[in-house]
Amino acid sequence: MNEEIEKLLSNRISFLSILNQDIDTYENIFKNINNDIISLELTKQHIQELGNQPEHSALIPLCKKLYIPGKILHTGEFLTENQAHPNNYLILKTLHQTVKGIDDRINRQRQLLEKAELSVFQLEERKKLLLGGKDGDLTQDQLLEEDIESLSKEVALMPKEIKSDKGVAIKVGHFYEILEYEES
Repeated sequence: MNEEIEKLLSNRISFLSILNQDIDTYENIFKNINNDIISLELTKQHIQELGNQPEHSALIPLCKKLYIPGKILHTGEFLTENQAHPNNYLILKTLHQTVKGIDDRINRQRQLLEKAELSVFQLEERKKLLLGGKDGDLTQDQLLEEDIESLSKEVALMPKEIKSDKGVAIKVGHFYEILEYEES
């Protein structure tokens, strides 16, 4: 019986390590999405500034070390890249269309960020359930020492089946197999 519990706990530790890897992956996704949002907002700010001040003075290079003063006049149109599989293409858009497109991309990135946050929350809840409501990382030895006695007592005290009006949960090893009644 003790070997079965150790095997069960080692499976739990390997699952915990997989959960930790998934959480780390989502943290990297958070960083990438946040960087994308920051760059999109900065681009939007620059585009709006160009719309407010379309004329800029600049030094225009004629050759390697010779520049002349000049003015750059922005027409209010932007080339935007649309992604279509397998080819991308460029479209000429107005200032308002470009800003609207950037706002849409920012909103999509924020939705992805919310989904990733929800996934991390679910992974951390699974991790807490596996640790018995405790936070932090436990090693295999700590987990074995803490849980061998409690698991063997819990397994011995578990009922063989649990009945309800919706179905039956039958004990199979250390787990319950749930069988639901068909409603007619």
